[in-house]
This record gives sequence, C-alpha cells and structure tokens, in this order.
Amino acid sequence: MKRWLLVATCAALGACGGERVAEPGGESPQSATAASEVVLNQEFELRPGQTVRLRGGGLSVTFPGVAEDSRCPVDVQCVWAGNARVALRAARPGGSMVALDLNTTLEPRAAEAFGHTLRLVGLAPAPTQGTPIRPQDYRARLVIGK
Repeated sequence: MKRWLLVATCAALGACGGERVAEPGGESPQSATAASEVVLNQEFELRPGQTVRLRGGGLSVTFPGVAEDSRCPVDVQCVWAGNARVALRAARPGGSMVALDLNTTLEPRAAEAFGHTLRLVGLAPAPTQGTPIRPQDYRARLVIGK
C-alpha cells in the first residue's frame, strides 16, 4: 500500500511539472523560472526568493516573500475580501536598494523605485478554507513600467 501511494504521488507530481495555463482573456505571465530577465510593461511571475532583472539593465527586483495574507478563502463567503501584503526589494547596479510592500486589495498596489513603477497584479494561490499556503508556494504576478 505504501509503495503504491509513493508511486501515485511521484506520478502526480511529475505530471504537473512546468506546465503553465493561460490567464483568462490573455497570455500567461512570463515565468521568472524560465527567464531571469523581464521586459518593461510585460507581466511576469516570481516565486519567493527569486530575483529578476529588467532587460536593458538599471533595475532588479527580488521577491523575499509574503509579509501578510488575510485574503478570504475562495470557498467561504466573507464580508471583506481581505488583503495580502507582498514584500519586494528593488535594486540598481550601483548597490542602492529600496524595500517595498505592495498589496492585493489595499493601497499601495504600485510603488516607484529608481524611475520605474512596480505594480502587483496578483498573488497565487488563492486561499482555501482549512488549507494553509506554504511560503514557497506563493507566486507574485508583477509588471514593471516607466
């Protein structure tokens, strides 16, 4: 029984590796796992601990993790949608760095750093009742603009 469970788990994990599903009504965000360089005004996704550089230089963005997540679970009816606060670090090649906190429903949802605007588009996964989200499972969707 244990061997069957191990085989089934390994097969399930292997079946979902690396596939990306398109967002409704648009393209999938660029995955930072596939590219450490992102394009201006194009949505991309970061996992906790990942860093990306803006094509052409001048800015890098790191996603240390989610500082707070009080979003309403998708399978619960809430009076308020809740909010998640995402910690980010923006840096330029000279070593200057600024820490930013962006929110999913509250302000600020965007912030200025070194002549660029960082905007939080979304945070996945959505919470479900009784299932805690592991810190490493979060995915922040961001856009860097001018």
